Amino acid sequence: MGRFFILLFIIIAFCSCREEEKVVYKIGFSQCIVDVWREAMYQEMRRELLFHDDMEIIYRDAGADNAKQIGHIQGMLDEGIDLLIVSPNEPAPISPMIEKVYNMGIPVILLDRKISGEHFNA
Repeated sequence: MGRFFILLFIIIAFCSCREEEKVVYKIGFSQCIVDVWREAMYQEMRRELLFHDDMEIIYRDAGADNAKQIGHIQGMLDEGIDLLIVSPNEPAPISPMIEKVYNMGIPVILLDRKISGEHFNA
């Protein structure tokens, strides 16, 4: 968990260095389910983004539904995300979508759970 927040901080710091034009970076955050721990994670991300007006988070909860989570991630792609943070509901069903995002050159951070394959950044 500590490494995740360090990586998120590095990404935020990197993106914040681009002052010449007003760009808003979109972070997609796909949760498999919601519980107290996962809600706290999301609230911490939102709190950090208060310090960065050049970033926004798009959050979706799949409710333990693989098809719903895949649809959410596709929707985030359609919205033009620059980074995907995802806690996969199950490895096998979500892996092709994660691979698609990764192959598009969008960084992928996995939380808490694995996928089938190595198509992620952290």
